Order: sequence, then structure tokens, then C-alpha cells
Amino acid sequence: VLSIGPADRQAELRIPGDIGENETLPLVVALHGFSQYPFYVDGYFQGANSVDANRHLLLTPDGTENQDGYFFWNGTPACCDFYGQKVDDVGYLSGLIDTAVSEHGADPDRVMLIGHSNGGFMSHRMACDAGNKLHTIINFAGATFGEFTDCSMTGYPNIVNVHGTSDGTIDYNGGYNFGNSY
Repeated sequence: VLSIGPADRQAELRIPGDIGENETLPLVVALHGFSQYPFYVDGYFQGANSVDANRHLLLTPDGTENQDGYFFWNGTPACCDFYGQKVDDVGYLSGLIDTAVSEHGADPDRVMLIGHSNGGFMSHRMACDAGNKLHTIINFAGATFGEFTDCSMTGYPNIVNVHGTSDGTIDYNGGYNFGNSY
């Protein structure tokens, strides 16, 4: 387990114990939802157990803490920068991915983001703004933009959306958060 990223915002990178010197492996980036406890994502996706068993790297960054003590990603306008902190999470995550590729054996052609709720919104934001860095996003119980007029990276990456019709927070059929559509 390593820490990578800027000194004020380190992220945990798990690497299989037997990775070869010149071996490249897929990189899975697990993004938590809007939460006081972002570390729940490890248990939610069971990623740490998968690193050795399925031979991939696992990156688990934390969003930014807002004034109420909740960690969030600056995903789409609908979720979840509720205080207008305007954090550049696309730049932050892109930098982490670049570091994992250049320094730790991540395969640049096999980068996957898997996000829960607000992390799913952030995955869609990454697909829109930095999709050329990604092979796949998997969105669990999040959503995408209400409008795609500002997406510069259409056609990238592969997208899997998983959502239930009983979700009481993010409506399966779309909706609005704080006046912004999803």
C-alpha cells in the first residue's frame, strides 16, 4: 500500500504483492459517495480483496471535506459541490491516474473508475472532461449531466450505469438537485 498525490491530498494505492518490475496491470479507481466517512468505499466495493485475486491496482482517493464535515466530489452541477468550493477534481484524479501509470505499473489502456452515488456523478464528469484517460466507468446509484452541451470528450469511455428504481435520493428517471438537472 502506497500513498500518492499532492501532500495535502494523498490517496491510497494498493498494488499486488507480486507485481513484476516491468509488469503493467489494470487500474481501478474507487470513488466514494457523499459521506462523512469516505473510507466506506473499501468495504462497499470489496476492492482490497480483489487486488491480489484479480491482479489489478486499486486507487482509493478521498473527495474534499465541506464545511459540514461531508466529503464530496465536484461531479456534475447536480452533485455535490453544494457550497461552491469549485474543487478541480478532474485535475486531481487525472494527476493520480498519471502518477499510477508513470510510476507504479498501471496500464494506461485499462483504467476504470467505479463510483457510488456522488462518485458515480464524478465518474461521469471524468468521462466528459478526461474520457480519453479512461477505458470504462461504472456508476452505482449516481447519474450524469442533465445536458451534455459542455462535454468535450464524447465517445469515451465505455459506460455502465447500475441504478435501482427504489433509490430515494437520486431518482432512477432523473431529476434535480439544488436546481441542477441530472
